[in-house]
Amino acid sequence: MRSDVGLLIAREKLESLFATTASGPTGDLLDTTDGDADDAERERMGKLVREIEERLGRINKIARERNEILKDLKEKVRDLSISHISRSKLSHPGPK
Repeated sequence: MRSDVGLLIAREKLESLFATTASGPTGDLLDTTDGDADDAERERMGKLVREIEERLGRINKIARERNEILKDLKEKVRDLSISHISRSKLSHPGPK
C-alpha cells in the first residue's frame, strides 16, 4: 500500500510508469497471425470441434441406452421378486 501511495505522490515515477507501459507491445494478439495461417487454423479448429461434437453425441447415445437398460433390468427384477413372493405364498400358505 505504501508503494502505491508513494507512486501517486511521485508524479515523475507515475509518468515514467505510464510511458513504459505505453511503449510496450501494442495491438491485439489476434491481429498477429497472417491470413493463410489463420484460415488453416480455423479449418483445423472447425474439424476438431466437429470431431468432439460427434464423440459427445456417441457418448450421450451410450448414456441414454445404458439408462434404458438399467430401467428395464430394475423392472424385471421387481417383477420377478413380486412373482416369486406370490408363488411362495400360494405354495406355502400360512397358518389358518
